[in-house]
Amino acid sequence: MNISIPQGTPEYAIDSIVVEGGVYSATLYLGKAQGNQPMQVRAIAVISPQLMKAMLLILKRQVEAYEVQNGPIALPVGEMHQLGEEC
Repeated sequence: MNISIPQGTPEYAIDSIVVEGGVYSATLYLGKAQGNQPMQVRAIAVISPQLMKAMLLILKRQVEAYEVQNGPIALPVGEMHQLGEEC
């Protein structure tokens, strides 16, 4: 991996994401959710449609490799319904 991470770069544990899409960009709100409380946003990233599609392909590949090694990743039923997926 060819990246440089400056000392002091913040690192966040997140478990929630909200995506707002537009014609020329998408805004990703990354945060932490606890119970019925609103998600606490820890980072905001504005990305291009091209990067959004590249992320989709990269993440799909990563999830598939993970599941080959470790078995299927289960999502809670409520989350599947929110995503519009069948359980």
